[in-house]
Amino acid sequence: MQLETLLEPLLGLCNVNNVVVVSNSLRVLKVFLKHLLTLKNKAGERCVRA
Repeated sequence: MQLETLLEPLLGLCNVNNVVVVSNSLRVLKVFLKHLLTLKNKAGERCVRA
């Protein structure tokens, strides 16, 4: 799955005038970005150990 496939719709939802939709979209985006950083850090650790 490409990053843009998920990221663009989430960012689009952040422009909606409904506070609940924006709040939930930002929450999902935050979790998604944290997950990406975790995966990147784990991949970096594997490269350093090898």
